[in-house]
Amino acid sequence: MHKVCIILCLVPFPFVPAPETVMEARRIAVVGAGLAGLAAAFRLRRAGAHVVVFEAADRPGGVIRTAGEGGWLAEEGAASLASPPAAVVALLDDAGLRGAICPAGPGARRRYVVRDGRPRALPASPPALLASSFFSAGARLRLMGEPFAAAAPAGADESVAAMVRRRLGPEVLAYAVDPFINGIYAGDPERLSVRHALPRLAALEAEHGSLLRGAMAMAFNGRAGDADRPALPPIFSFRGGMGALPDALAGSIGPALRLSTPVTGIRRDRDGWRVETMGAPGGAGEAFGAVAFTAPSHGIARIAWDAENEGDVRAVASIQHAPVAVLALGFRREDVAHPLDGFGVLCPSAEHRTILGTLFSSTLFPGRAPAGHVLLTTFIGGVRDPEAVHLPADWLRARVLDELRALLGVTGAPVFEHLATWPHAIPQPDVGHGEKVRAMEALERRNPGLFLAGSWRAGVSVGDTLASGLRAAEAALAHLAAGPVLAAVP
Repeated sequence: MHKVCIILCLVPFPFVPAPETVMEARRIAVVGAGLAGLAAAFRLRRAGAHVVVFEAADRPGGVIRTAGEGGWLAEEGAASLASPPAAVVALLDDAGLRGAICPAGPGARRRYVVRDGRPRALPASPPALLASSFFSAGARLRLMGEPFAAAAPAGADESVAAMVRRRLGPEVLAYAVDPFINGIYAGDPERLSVRHALPRLAALEAEHGSLLRGAMAMAFNGRAGDADRPALPPIFSFRGGMGALPDALAGSIGPALRLSTPVTGIRRDRDGWRVETMGAPGGAGEAFGAVAFTAPSHGIARIAWDAENEGDVRAVASIQHAPVAVLALGFRREDVAHPLDGFGVLCPSAEHRTILGTLFSSTLFPGRAPAGHVLLTTFIGGVRDPEAVHLPADWLRARVLDELRALLGVTGAPVFEHLATWPHAIPQPDVGHGEKVRAMEALERRNPGLFLAGSWRAGVSVGDTLASGLRAAEAALAHLAAGPVLAAVP
């Protein structure tokens, strides 16, 4: 108590806040109820903060949704989590999801890539790659010389394609990296920045001078550090699908989650922040001590900001997003000739297929299809074919069936189908993305108490997106704890 009195005496009397101002300063607004926003709100509530989450849609979770019907479970977005950071593992434990974790099946490590019109298993390690006939003898010889490849141009923001050509050669780019980029970003390696899209790859070259040497060092260090890693499967989902993740986080937030409530303005005021929403009475907005903006970056320019932020807001809003359609089709097992003994099949751009790839969903996780059936989830569109998401459902279905018949030996008609289309699915950290990162940093620096998070800020994987929200929550808590208002509160 004496410490509180001393602190109060140090604050000039005219600036001691009224009780209602103290309460407003301790409130935190989270804009967006995708994975980053839900993770931020969950962490903040566990820390005792007063949180309000604003979501424009009528349901939380963003692009992470699971549709279930008659024994089928179809994912509309990401199908799995892979090796999440420790903070995300702790989040899953705190949310009560540890017991719902469903590990991927043993075949998940096998990845098929279409080459010469048919799926072929991609070698899973550098030694296997050098011994495999998947690549030509010339390509394998080029790989052996990778440690002696030219270094990256000083200061260059190199594309993924440029780096891979320089170090690994055009064949590896076409039949390993290009399909890998399709599977993660639905993007174009000629446009994506290696520094921002694949930062670990760029770091391997910077730290070891060679991707092969770096990969071997990483594998050795990984084995040595296994005892310190969280005990989770390397690839997993949840019973009931990935939708269990946003459902659990949203359920813990309760009435603090306001669905169908678009935010129209975020502005500074004398005591902190005002968040304005569509149709709110009075028009002045609600007062908060901090704001975590976790909504999609392409929507940030539709919100009114203070004038000095307009340039940086436009830069963040200019991040391109790949459009993707996701079509899940279920078949009788006897109507699919392929053994489906892997994660799925990816289609390199060089093969000129009309799909990006197909997941073997019922192989990956149990409970995705009724007994005697299989579920295949196909991705269409991306940067390669952005107009595909606007095609009628029947056209998409016909295109996908043609590809599945050619690649996987599908003969019968589907007995289940579910389509989801995402016009702005996956952020694209293209060459020049560093300018947009600097705009994000400038927004936060110029506006104390504003924190940005999401897949467009810190990586597109589920684990990276959740971690981004957790970091924003920690930063908001630190901001409030450091403020003079909280210092005057017992």
